[in-house]
Amino acid sequence: MTREGRRTTRSASAAGAPEVLGTQSIGRAVAVLRAIAQAGAEGRRVSDVATELDLNVATTHRLLSALAREGLVERNERTKLYRIGPEILALGAGVQRRFSIEEHFSPVLARLAEQTEDTVFLYIRSGNDAVCVARREGAFPIRTLTVDVGSRRPLGIGAGSLALLAFLPASEQDVIIRANAKRYPKFGLTASDVAALARRSSKLGYALNDGRILRDMTAVGVPVATVSGRIVAAISVSAINARMSPSRRERVVKMLRAETEGRSPLPE
Repeated sequence: MTREGRRTTRSASAAGAPEVLGTQSIGRAVAVLRAIAQAGAEGRRVSDVATELDLNVATTHRLLSALAREGLVERNERTKLYRIGPEILALGAGVQRRFSIEEHFSPVLARLAEQTEDTVFLYIRSGNDAVCVARREGAFPIRTLTVDVGSRRPLGIGAGSLALLAFLPASEQDVIIRANAKRYPKFGLTASDVAALARRSSKLGYALNDGRILRDMTAVGVPVATVSGRIVAAISVSAINARMSPSRRERVVKMLRAETEGRSPLPE
């Protein structure tokens, strides 16, 4: 075969490749963006992101450089760490103007904090993570401020995050748990532990974190669905163990259900 023929063959065999490669690159870029978001304001090293995502360091660097050019991430020239960039805030502001889950549930969170006197959290799903988007503190003097607004955790870690996972189809749960398997040990759990917690929560009808993350804290959570039944948020209540006896736990769950099931569901 001539050199020209070989070039033609290679071109023909690669004819459908750009679309596939482009889709793969987008998926990797989103995964990198989420990994950077997990670190918050502190930022992360390229090598750490590459290790977590099983990517080549050079590939990770190229993706981060492309995201940085668009303002989606930024690099601290002194520490060499990457963190979320200003363009993310601009995009988020546009979405918030259209519809804010936090605004939608603000009265609910306030009522629950008043009724329970404990700490109430609102979570949304972001890929394989749960993000805390709101928190309300009750009047009880010993508070369990275990998660800050804006914090990300792997789905399955904590009551709100577990509520987002446990009521998904089993096949989807399996995919998420496998994807997060390397991250769970940081919280003292394995993928098998999380799967077992999800099964227990499904049987109970609510998510239960009974000292699995912090030994002296118990939390319960329920999912929040859209009109079609798609789970997009979760609300949890956490307290010290002494305030979460089985009987009180059931009362708190009833309060959560009354607030989430008794109001107009979220729009799609």
